[in-house]
Amino acid sequence: MTSVVHRAGRDPAAAAAGPAGDAPRALPAAHRTGRWGADRGSGTLWALTAMAVIWLAAVLAMTVGGVRAARHRAHTAADLAALAAASHAATGAAVGHACRRASEVAAASGGRVSACVVRGQVADVTVVVTIRVPVSSSRWRLVVRSRAGPSTHA
Repeated sequence: MTSVVHRAGRDPAAAAAGPAGDAPRALPAAHRTGRWGADRGSGTLWALTAMAVIWLAAVLAMTVGGVRAARHRAHTAADLAALAAASHAATGAAVGHACRRASEVAAASGGRVSACVVRGQVADVTVVVTIRVPVSSSRWRLVVRSRAGPSTHA
């Protein structure tokens, strides 16, 4: 029988049996759990945490981008509706016709006119665009006001 001698000068079986060959004693925890000790599996948790953080950042970026795009769409709808109302007012059309045209233009752009005031050839239009936000699954209202009319500078 061959035995391997360790630093203590005894073979592993003799070292486990104790100083006088008594019953085997338990090895320290560092020897039982292997090379990595209590950190076994922690890499998986770190990887899952990193993936969750990246996923949340991507969802947040898409939400912010969607809200910004909707805000630009609302501004465009309000500007176009105000221009439509002002152009109808400039031709001498009735205020009701100018505001109705502004409502049609805003609806085509994805908005709804909530207020329309025409004074002379100047039109003030307020447009509301409702968007769904995926993070909160609620609806947000974007309210934008725009004014159009002839230039006062000649």
